[in-house]
Amino acid sequence: MSLLMKGREILSFITSIVILVFVLILLGYLLYSVVYVAPYMDSSDFMIPIYILVGVPLLLFWLLGLSAFVWYSLLVLIISLSGFLILYFGALPYYSNFFKNPFNGKDFSFKQLGEVYALNLFFSVLVVFLMRLINYTPTTPGIGEYPLYSQILLLVHASVYEEIVTRLVYLGLPLYIIYAMRGRKLSGWNIFGGYGKVDNVAAVFMVISALLFAFAHVPSWSWWKMIPTFVGGLVLAYLYVKYGIHASIMLHFMIDFLSIPMSFSPIWELTFTVFIIFFIVAGLFFFISYSHRAVLYFTGKKEKEEEKPREEEVHPWINLRCPNCGGDVFQFVDEETLRCLNCGTEIKIEKKS
Repeated sequence: MSLLMKGREILSFITSIVILVFVLILLGYLLYSVVYVAPYMDSSDFMIPIYILVGVPLLLFWLLGLSAFVWYSLLVLIISLSGFLILYFGALPYYSNFFKNPFNGKDFSFKQLGEVYALNLFFSVLVVFLMRLINYTPTTPGIGEYPLYSQILLLVHASVYEEIVTRLVYLGLPLYIIYAMRGRKLSGWNIFGGYGKVDNVAAVFMVISALLFAFAHVPSWSWWKMIPTFVGGLVLAYLYVKYGIHASIMLHFMIDFLSIPMSFSPIWELTFTVFIIFFIVAGLFFFISYSHRAVLYFTGKKEKEEEKPREEEVHPWINLRCPNCGGDVFQFVDEETLRCLNCGTEIKIEKKS
């Protein structure tokens, strides 16, 4: 393994530790948020939009009051379950593997969750910086002006619902149908992704779903948001295809819920500022690394050097003939002696070093 790849593995490990702390804090506040939002059920703006995605979001209806709270509680359960899955089936195997062989380069869902989170944050900051360089001030939907409970409702809803209307509908369903038509053996759960690798068919629908995801944000954010949300959509789609919808939900939740702990308590501002700075710096490295991997993928090259084929072990008794009778059937007398079963002649053999 090259020095660059070893550096990536070490940085990935450090990032995973920071992500572990980060995720546990977010999940803790997510569970607390159920208690926090409950008293506001009777408020006029306690509402959650239900829509379909047809290029742009098409509103169907609003969930209000108790129905919105029940839906919100279900979303919290889904995100919490996604967090458990990514920690149990992603973090534990990754750490076990890392401490046994830290530089084998294997991918794990939790490891890549940290990498692509940092990558996405770096790229988003980079786009905003470039926009300001050309004297363009990016507009936002102003969600920060909403009451905190309303922000929580909308952000948690987006973390799960956008994965359903974008990744499941425009990525999961088409892939499942195409793979089934090709005769591939599938589990019913594969409709939610988790195929283990990205092939050419998956890559096409990843791009389609990312474009739709980007267009869906234009009405609220304006056209500047197309670039970062397209890249973010590709990252989410990648996790969806490779590991499953629980991984894309967790990444989406980590992106959207970032500001909430700081809104609850200023004590987190310094901690999260340090987190963000670390993610941006690490994200630069992962952006370069994943860009390189993408280039190799689309050019048909492999990232790792192919292992040299091992020389086949040739046993000294292959094609051996008895010097006495010409027989070719032998029996071991000991590790260095063979006996011809035709005439009984014993033959000494040399062990290959």
